[in-house]
Amino acid sequence: MDETLDILLEETEDAAPIVPRRRLPWRWVMIGAVGGGVAGLAVLVVLVVVPAIKGGGKDGRSPIEALRASAGLVEEEAGEEGGSSRWDRLFDLDEKPSPTGPDIIGGEAGIPAEETEGLLAPDPETVMPLGKAEGKCGYESQEPGPETAGYRLVHGTLGTFGSLYALLHKNGIGPNAIAEITGVLEKVTDPKAVRAEDKFRLYIDEKSGKLKFLELKRSDTKIYHVLAFDNGTVDAHKVTVPTERKWVKAGGVVKGSLFGSAREAGLEGSIVNHFMAVFGAYAKFASDSREGDTFRVIVSGEWLGKQFLGYDPPQILEFNGQKTGKLLAIYYESSPGKGKYYWPDGTSLKRLVADVPLQVLRITSPFDPKRMHPMLKVRKPHLGTDFGAPSGTPVFAFDSGVVKKFGMKGAMGNMIQVDHGGGISTYYGHLSGFAKGLKAGKKVKKGETIGFVGNTGRSTGPHLHFGLKKGKAFVDPMKYLKVTTIKEKPIDKSLVDGFEKRAKTLHLMLKAIKVPDLPAKASAKKAAQAKGKKSSKGE
Repeated sequence: MDETLDILLEETEDAAPIVPRRRLPWRWVMIGAVGGGVAGLAVLVVLVVVPAIKGGGKDGRSPIEALRASAGLVEEEAGEEGGSSRWDRLFDLDEKPSPTGPDIIGGEAGIPAEETEGLLAPDPETVMPLGKAEGKCGYESQEPGPETAGYRLVHGTLGTFGSLYALLHKNGIGPNAIAEITGVLEKVTDPKAVRAEDKFRLYIDEKSGKLKFLELKRSDTKIYHVLAFDNGTVDAHKVTVPTERKWVKAGGVVKGSLFGSAREAGLEGSIVNHFMAVFGAYAKFASDSREGDTFRVIVSGEWLGKQFLGYDPPQILEFNGQKTGKLLAIYYESSPGKGKYYWPDGTSLKRLVADVPLQVLRITSPFDPKRMHPMLKVRKPHLGTDFGAPSGTPVFAFDSGVVKKFGMKGAMGNMIQVDHGGGISTYYGHLSGFAKGLKAGKKVKKGETIGFVGNTGRSTGPHLHFGLKKGKAFVDPMKYLKVTTIKEKPIDKSLVDGFEKRAKTLHLMLKAIKVPDLPAKASAKKAAQAKGKKSSKGE
């Protein structure tokens, strides 16, 4: 069928169409001339006359606006919803300037001043060139170079072999040597948490058949080496790759998808994952966002040369939606490395809790048949729910069943499929590893640990992809999970002063990022029109 279609297309493209010449009747010439004149007149009215009528009067208003005002038909502005005024009153921002700049971030906000140069999105030409970002490990003189004389070189991606163990075993490395290699590698990375797309270079001594050097490249900044020294010892180390951090502040308007709108505002699309992680319990951006909604954020990003690597937790982020209302979250650390998001009044954001498949659920990407893929940049159905959690977090069986499959499964990374009977199966993807003794055909109980959260496969960070298949179709698993909500807790009293100072400063900076007002609601317009009609009747 495909070959036939290709032949037809080729024939269509190659064939030169033969069009007979015909004289155009005079009636059609007259109709075209009259129609062109009418169209030209319409364009003139739209481009010249209407703007002239609307274009401002002496008091800055257009004649139409002045007439409407005199008749009492001026529409009232729709107020913001969802607590926006509450936050403004909390910070007393009315009639006050909105300071911004490195001094404020580096001073009152408690962010190191030396890290705040270049608050706007960095100019690619000013960021460290990629050539200067090559990593160093300190053992270059003892590692094999471009010359491979005396060595057998194997390179590629781990997906070809399925696992690190299989890679070593199929290239003649014995079990004891593999145990030694994985043992030293555990000091710098988890050898079980490999992904199919991870790259490697393996040097085998042609005479002894032993490993000389292994490079495991999991990303441009996560590169690990295993080296067999001349004295017979084997050790592992991480390659140091210099990167650069920049502070970024930006805001924008939703036009189409939130992902595309973030890119248009100068942000990398991955920032949307942070919005979902922080506000996931309050808004489903796939369905709740509307054209004209606005967003603002202040965040630190990391670059390798001109290549963007990722964002740190945003310091403050806001989403103001026509359906969601204003959502405003501030990141605050009670101690270095231990931070949470709080509402401006000091109460923590709610967290979703369920007994399966994780103890703490933080939704980073919901079930969405029309999702824009964060890595592939195309619309690709997301047939499951992603839960953010640190690598190594235990993953539980959704219900009792039998392990159908497990192992490396392409983009899903390390994955487990459990058959629960009755046509229901669950899928657990991107795992860092599996529970001890897990195998195909094993019976598991509800709540039993079957694996651990990881970042394997096509993944942007540590999380669990949880899918639920009913019959032949995947369904939204959140409809089948028992989910409760923890009551909001206020920030500790000892931290209130520091939090309030930081929150006020960050909020002032956020207010300085100019975004349009939300579109007026249809209901507000109708109310204003009704009010105008009553006024005109009274006169």
